[in-house]
Amino acid sequence: MSEHDELDDVLEHLLLGGTEPPHADSEHPLVRKLHRVVRARLGDSRVFSYLSTMSHELRTPLNAVIGYSELILDELDHYDPDALKRDVTRIHHAGRHLLGLIDEVVDVSKLESGSAELARTTLDVRSFLQKSLPGFAAMVAERDNQLEWSIGSGLRVRTDASKLQGILRMLIQRASRVTQAGRIVLEVLQEDEELVFRVVDTGDRIPPEELAQSFLTFDSGQGRGVSTAFRVAQLLGGVLTAETGTEGSTFTLRLPALDMVTEDDEPVPIVHPGEQVVLVIDDDPTSHDLVARHLATSPCRVVSAFSGPEALRIVETLTPDVIALEAVLPDMDGWEVLARLRAKPHLAATPVVMMSMLPDVGGRAVGLGADAFMTKPFDRLLLLDHVQRLVGEARRRILVVDDEPDARELVRRALLPAGHLVDEVEDGAGALAYLQRQHPDLILLDLMMPEMDGFEVVRQLQSDPELARIPLVVLTGMTLSESDRKRLASTSVVQKGTGDRSVLESMEAALVRTQTPATVPRAQTPKD
Repeated sequence: MSEHDELDDVLEHLLLGGTEPPHADSEHPLVRKLHRVVRARLGDSRVFSYLSTMSHELRTPLNAVIGYSELILDELDHYDPDALKRDVTRIHHAGRHLLGLIDEVVDVSKLESGSAELARTTLDVRSFLQKSLPGFAAMVAERDNQLEWSIGSGLRVRTDASKLQGILRMLIQRASRVTQAGRIVLEVLQEDEELVFRVVDTGDRIPPEELAQSFLTFDSGQGRGVSTAFRVAQLLGGVLTAETGTEGSTFTLRLPALDMVTEDDEPVPIVHPGEQVVLVIDDDPTSHDLVARHLATSPCRVVSAFSGPEALRIVETLTPDVIALEAVLPDMDGWEVLARLRAKPHLAATPVVMMSMLPDVGGRAVGLGADAFMTKPFDRLLLLDHVQRLVGEARRRILVVDDEPDARELVRRALLPAGHLVDEVEDGAGALAYLQRQHPDLILLDLMMPEMDGFEVVRQLQSDPELARIPLVVLTGMTLSESDRKRLASTSVVQKGTGDRSVLESMEAALVRTQTPATVPRAQTPKD
């Protein structure tokens, strides 16, 4: 066929409304050029359609934020407390929704420009999802849907946590858009060498051709977000598929499972702000259950180890506030465990409560370095007393460095209820001047500041041996490249807009990582 005939076919196809013209493999340069132009134009139109849809999507939560906040401001003096709590909750959910949409736009822009990068970590899937499920549940509840989940235990995966969370958020959000007053189920399990995430909805049946359409770039229909999730899944080394039945649809994400977790990759137990960590070392599951239930009313979290070697692995990544240690253990007895714990510099001053059914070993326990001894079965009030007495109160001095007054105010109000002392400076030069006068327990640092930005502050901190020891958490609204993260070295990074809980969790983690015996008060041995 001649070049002229092929051009006629292409133009006729476009005039009839076709999207993918014929002769894509033509040998004629002019036909190939026309194909490139057509694809570019189609891409532009899809981008325009996508951005138009996103503009509307962004306005929906923004309208809720502005509308409910105006109501509160106008009627604050006579606002019913229950109504106030309900409306503030709506503002919070709308803000989370807005943040998710912005994250989606950022993901799309990075995928289109080829600049998407991965920050892989080893995840305990159940612990990872427990932090996301409340937000997912609130998201689907906006359409009167109920979120159900089934997550297998002991599942591990090495992947980019934020991108995995983004995929699941987009799939659950899509399911909620097509479902009204129904059920959305998240199921996670391992099949052979793959970790499988399934999102199932009970919405209207989606025709297979429409389901396939949702995988196209910039689809702006009910399946919006699926194409982004599909491409991010490929970036993670996985695959995303979909199927439709007589009712609803099922989207399945498959990622390579992590069969064996090395000690270096062992996930750190999650510790929430304000909680004191009690590490229980006992081969009897009943003891773990009893300690956890006895401490349920106190601000404590119980982390379990069922043997000495397991406990020693845990304390490589976690510094507990109190250790409850059984004297009689298989393989490695409690006395050897106690000696090895005390030999670790970061645990030398950590309070240890020895437990045993043998009442005559209390003197030996205290003599070898335990801070208290309890005879099994132990008394609940005595256990609470030991924990509260040995932990004590930890008040920290925090330096907040940010040029935005509102950002400093939000952080200050999040930290004060925990009893922390908060100092504020508005720029990098002010931070360095402050640090010449005194050293805080922790620095919360914004990256985007005028004159001296956060990167320069980090560089100067790292060049000073004394200042480099101060725990540092970076707060930023910018998207960091891999080179940015390398410049920040081991610094914790929190995206602005993710809420106070993220700030507090990163702050506590930074304090734990850098904790030294001098900063942990050693309790006195109780006198008879």
